[in-house]
Parts: sequence; C-alpha cells; structure tokens
Amino acid sequence: MGESIYEVKTMLLILVLFLAHFESIRGAAAPTAFVGQIRRTSLSSSNYVTTIQLGTPPQLVTFALDTDAEISTATFNPSRSSTFHLLRGNMSSDTATLNSTDGFVPTAPVKLNGIKFKLVNGKKDVLALGAGALAFPTQVSAAARVAKKFAYCLGGSANPAPIFFGNISYYFDSGLPQQGDRYPELDITPYLKYTPLKTPAHGKRGYALEITSVTLNAGSAVTVKVSDDAAIGTGALYTRIVEPAYTHIRQAFLSVLAVTGFQRVSSHHGPLDLCFNITVGQYRSAPLITFTFGRNSSLGVTADNYLVNVDNSNIYCFGIISAGAKKGSSVIGTFQQQDNLVEFDLEKKRVGMTGSLIALRSNCANFNFTRA
Repeated sequence: MGESIYEVKTMLLILVLFLAHFESIRGAAAPTAFVGQIRRTSLSSSNYVTTIQLGTPPQLVTFALDTDAEISTATFNPSRSSTFHLLRGNMSSDTATLNSTDGFVPTAPVKLNGIKFKLVNGKKDVLALGAGALAFPTQVSAAARVAKKFAYCLGGSANPAPIFFGNISYYFDSGLPQQGDRYPELDITPYLKYTPLKTPAHGKRGYALEITSVTLNAGSAVTVKVSDDAAIGTGALYTRIVEPAYTHIRQAFLSVLAVTGFQRVSSHHGPLDLCFNITVGQYRSAPLITFTFGRNSSLGVTADNYLVNVDNSNIYCFGIISAGAKKGSSVIGTFQQQDNLVEFDLEKKRVGMTGSLIALRSNCANFNFTRA
C-alpha cells in the first residue's frame, strides 16, 4: 500500500514537472510576429502579391494585397483539406501556415487554426488587410495572440520584400562593409515616425492620415499647404493631391526644374502628363519632396519615388498627379511608398513610416529570407 501511494506521488510529481517544462517551452517558443514574402506584379501596377499555405495538407494560394478589403477571398479545393470547415453563406475557415520571425529571418512554420475567408472560383484571390474583425491582421492577432498590427515594405524591383504581422523589431541587411560571410543588419525600427490613422472620406474603406503640406527641397524650400485626409495603402499606384494644392505643387516643381535644366517633352505615360528628357547628372540633382502628415510624421521621397521612367529611356514623368477638381481626395500611392517600411498599428490606431531605406543604405529587398 505504501509503495503504491509512493508510486502515485512520484508519477504525479513527474507529470507536474513535465507539464511545467512543456509550458515553459511553449511560452518561450510562442511567436510574437510572422513574416511573408511580397512581390510586385508589374512596373505599371499598384498590385503586390503574397503566397500563403492554406489547409491540411497545405495548398499554396497567391493573394493580392488589399488594404481596403475586410474579408479575404481564396480559390481553394476544400475536398483536399482535412481541416476545412464550411460556415454560413459562402464563408469558410481553415488552417493557415505562416512563418514566424525574430525580426532578422523567418524562424519556423506555424499553423493558425480557424482562419476565415470567402471561397471563390476563378476570381481574384485577395488578402484583406483592412481594420475589420474578419480582416487578416485581426484574425492572425486573435489566432496567435500577437499584437494587432502589420507592416509592409513595398519593393521597387522583382525581388521579394517582407510583410510582417505582429510586434517585432525590423532588421534589414545594410550597405555597411561585409563582416565575414554576411552584412551587418540595420534595425530600422527607430526610424519609424507615427501619425494617427483616420477614417477615409466619402464612406470609403481602408486607412487614411492627415496630410498638411508638401515641400520641395532644392537649395531653398518651397512648401505648399494641402490640408486633406489622404488614403494610404495598396489602392493606387501614384500619389494624388487635391486641387488647388496640386496645381501649386506642379508649378513649384516646374520652377525648380527650370533651374536644373530639365528638358520638358510632350509625351504622356498613362495619367502622367508632366514628362522630361533627363540625363543621369540631372536625375541626381532632382529635389527631395517631403510629405508632412499631422504634426510629427513626414515622408521624404527622392527622384526614385516620384520620377517614373518610360520604356527604359531618358524620359521620366512626374509621378504625382491631380485628384481632380470635384470631390477628389488625396491618396499616397504605392510608387511613393516603395523602399519605405510602412507599419499599421491597429491597436494604437496609428501609421508609421521609416522614410527611404535607400537613404539608410538598404532597401526593401534586403530582408534576409534565406539565412537560418
């Protein structure tokens, strides 16, 4: 009898120690953030895509990023997934597999259960990045118990760039001298400057922020007041500014370029009608343009983010356009966001921007997806 009680106590002690050990491992291993790869679909489009594994076993689904969408849609074969559930209407849920990250590299695949989406056939697959309860960032936050925030870095090339979900410091390979077999990482988190998120005008979905002015810095600064709420996200390729502010910006830009010797040409490139024949030397002398948001945030863009090259020639067009004379609203386009990390903090209702990573001797393609 004594031995039996002793054995039971010993087994209980072992079980308690095992459970405590398991909990400590699980707690230590619990991810705080996830990372995925995004790519630009074409040079003339604002579309960026990412691929996510859905179902068990996983099926690869390529989604277009959409910051205005509130529910993701997916072309998906539910009969091949043992974890698929059909919900009311055309809503579905299944397991999504994401890569956790320590901010430096992807660390391990993690399965998130019960991710909801609409099942579609032959239609565009969309990853909803809106602020609603069924949008992907909110679902990831609830399923993995991570912060309700996401950040993207839109690359200007065909190389993959990162999208993050959760709370993490962001490290990119820098342009500093190589140390051994690698380049030192640059923590770009301290460069984030925040401004409050606002509700988009005219009943639109997505995200907006207050834009107060646009400044052209070329020797002396020329500042144009804007005073509008500008949408920011993946919805437009080029930045649009309300009138009459845009006309004043355009005139100031022409005045600055007249001094630098830019030769204006009559060619158009889609909605871009302010085009020039520019040499390499002139391109390097193009002014810095700074968008000021609210009181504490700004986005400085160099020629790489506002001069659009036409057909790999010497012709470049001004990539900031008018929002129109009637009921137009300002938009910060994806072309102007390229090679900047943009963070949407849905808990604190703010958006942060690092400014140009190129100015920090890095770029969006410098996140290390390969080093383990």
